[in-house]
Amino acid sequence: SQFTDDEEFVSRFRREAQAAARLTHSNIVNIYDVGKDRDIYYIVMEYVDGETLKDRITREKQLPLDTAVTIALKIAEALEHAHQNGLVHCDIKPHNILTTPSGRVKVTDFGIARAVTSATMTHTVNIIGSVHYFSPEQAEGLAICDKSDIYSLGVVMYEMLTGTVPFSGETPISVAIKHIREDVPPLKVQRPDLPPLLEAIVLKAMAKKPDMRFAGISEMIADLRLAKSYLSNNNQHRAPEEYPTQVLSQEDLNTALSSDSSSRRRQTSQQRTGFLALLSWEGISRNRIWAVLTALFVLSGIGAFLLFSGALSTEDVTVPNVIGKHVDIAKKNLSDKKVKGSVS
Repeated sequence: SQFTDDEEFVSRFRREAQAAARLTHSNIVNIYDVGKDRDIYYIVMEYVDGETLKDRITREKQLPLDTAVTIALKIAEALEHAHQNGLVHCDIKPHNILTTPSGRVKVTDFGIARAVTSATMTHTVNIIGSVHYFSPEQAEGLAICDKSDIYSLGVVMYEMLTGTVPFSGETPISVAIKHIREDVPPLKVQRPDLPPLLEAIVLKAMAKKPDMRFAGISEMIADLRLAKSYLSNNNQHRAPEEYPTQVLSQEDLNTALSSDSSSRRRQTSQQRTGFLALLSWEGISRNRIWAVLTALFVLSGIGAFLLFSGALSTEDVTVPNVIGKHVDIAKKNLSDKKVKGSVS
């Protein structure tokens, strides 16, 4: 009621609520109508029969890795749709994520969050509570953009994976200062089974400077899908150090050896044919020709054996960590170490 006479707030509320009503996505709560009844402004929204993500985290503490990635991916897809339509949520937090027993994930409070946050931060406890998910630029009162949503999603992922928020304090101000100044507490301390790739996604999303985060939510979605692929292939049971790079598979090795062997056989055959013609041209007897050819064949076999032995005897190489790096940079780092990598 304290904002009913605030014309600027009411104007922004109606404008952004109507913009949010134009969003149509399976992971966004639908807005059916925006109106006013006497002095009360209202929004008619889709009813979702479930619970908030905050309720689920409170109950389960740390969510399973595949569950956390799936939920994060659905939130990110909802944000992608909003960002493509020129809307920044500004208040992504578990309280605004609805989940159902069937696995549906719905992001709510789209569009109105910016208006409510800027106008009521000092008036309502609920909005002040969002400081746990604020980006550093929001905490400093600076301009916000789509990368602010990326930071908040990183915080939500942190909480799903560890069961706690990364920064807490006795007052909202102390929490805001930690977002601005302190490094993100290591996730693996609380979640030892966390794959490095997944930890890298969270840390990149929560970079202090916006230009150090993902270039856009679509880029983050690509990495989340990669992490989901790893987990769906039961890679969560591997040791963490096995995640970063697949150096050379047995299939690649067999293919390389087979190709090399065929090449050597063709070369030996050409050499033998040329040598036979040379010997015949000079009038050397057939017995001497076969004796020479036999010796050549034996020497070729010994040479091939030595070559194969050399190919299978590799030096120890420390594989560089390329998690979170651009593909071209990662390839360059691997090639500098004479390591073969594959992009999937």
